[in-house]
Amino acid sequence: MKLVLERASELPLYRQLAEQIREYIRSGALSPGTRLPTVRQLAAEHGITRLTVQTAFNELQALGLVESFVGRGSFVAEKPPVALTAPLKLREGAQPPPQWFSQTLFADMLRLADHPDLISMVSAIPEGNAIPLPELQRQLKQAARDISAFMYGPAQGEPELREEIAHLLLDRGIVTSPDTVLITTGAQQGMDIVLRTLATPDEVLVVEEPTYPGVIELAAQRQQRVVGVPVDEHGIMLERLEEVCKTYRPCLVYTIPTFHNPTGVSLSSERRQQILQMARTYDFYLIEDDVYGFLSYREPAPLALKSLDAEGRVIYLLGFSKILAPGLRLGALVAGNGLLPEILSTKRTSDLTCSPILQRCLSGYLRKRHLTTHLQKLRHFYQERLEAVCGAAEIHLSGCGWRKPEGGLCFWVNLPQGINERDFYLEAAERGVGIMPGRAFFPQLRHEAYMRLSFGSNPPQRLIQGISLLGELLEEHGRRRLALASRAGRAVAQVV
Repeated sequence: MKLVLERASELPLYRQLAEQIREYIRSGALSPGTRLPTVRQLAAEHGITRLTVQTAFNELQALGLVESFVGRGSFVAEKPPVALTAPLKLREGAQPPPQWFSQTLFADMLRLADHPDLISMVSAIPEGNAIPLPELQRQLKQAARDISAFMYGPAQGEPELREEIAHLLLDRGIVTSPDTVLITTGAQQGMDIVLRTLATPDEVLVVEEPTYPGVIELAAQRQQRVVGVPVDEHGIMLERLEEVCKTYRPCLVYTIPTFHNPTGVSLSSERRQQILQMARTYDFYLIEDDVYGFLSYREPAPLALKSLDAEGRVIYLLGFSKILAPGLRLGALVAGNGLLPEILSTKRTSDLTCSPILQRCLSGYLRKRHLTTHLQKLRHFYQERLEAVCGAAEIHLSGCGWRKPEGGLCFWVNLPQGINERDFYLEAAERGVGIMPGRAFFPQLRHEAYMRLSFGSNPPQRLIQGISLLGELLEEHGRRRLALASRAGRAVAQVV
């Protein structure tokens, strides 16, 4: 199978690859059941990324031309569709099919984030240099001296850690007892067990739009319907939320009110009071995701929504991946006594308990009050990177829309009209820049194109270089659109 890829072509590489394989199948050169080369082989042979090859295979699978099996590889379908003559091209400006952002493609994109030659702005994670390794090592060594740290621990979490977290939450304005704190395997598990406990698959989950992709995936796994409510510069739009509440009567609303992922905005103080009133009126619970609440670049950060909660309507989630170390895989959930026993029961069936030795490591670190000093350093560390991103965006992303966030690790960009988001992020990866396409953050398809740039894991100069490359790619897409428009204009003139 001879494949010729033209990098100067206006057609993206993955489409060139898919069309040529499709033609081999249509012509009979590749008969049903023929095993195709692996993703790794094709990528190596043609000097392209595995993501590009995988996307081409996904296109062919969606058309029913290729079948893939875990552990066996990809094969020409035994019963390909009868009609193979339709061109494998999306209409100019058409939205890609929903299945393009599959788990396989998402996982491959995240694997690319670790490639040393890729300037990855995919994941909102800290750089290794930002992790307080010596202090954590000392606490881990101390915890390992007790044999009980290697046994099962309490399902709710180590009492000492719950006490330290209750103390830490005072900084977010939350006054609570350790008895209301549940230790989780990161904030992600907190979302999972709350959805499993409080929402049946036939109930609607309301989220901000855009929102964190992890909660969309959790709902999708449960075949739960997700309804999005738009976000503006002051946070979730409450008039639209009220319309949704009247229509669907949801039991849960998921929100990131402080340094929202991906937009970076924070819910205004007025709307914080109003959304709590709305929760009482329409009888729903709020899941407050506060993983970025400690990462403020302009003091003081807004207090947590939970700090205003007098009726137990807010289920609060905290994680330590963004502010300390992702590998600890520890977070916390705070809920009233009326909800916690049932949530704890769900947690117990999930994993019995979080690692006692890691909990004790974190507990010792917090008890020494190391986190306060670490956060001061971290804010300065990330603010320098944020300034580099904003400066580069002023120069290279002039045709885009963006707003400087006041906290968190996310930089949200509205791409120019007419940009094919899918093509853009794939071509960016081919040029050595990893981005998160906006499609991942919406529960429904959108016509507008976005990208999220996460600035935590790259030094300033590398961020500037990556945004410069993105700017060059945007200019190329602009020239392509002008060329297409010009050709279309000439064709119309000839017909007239």
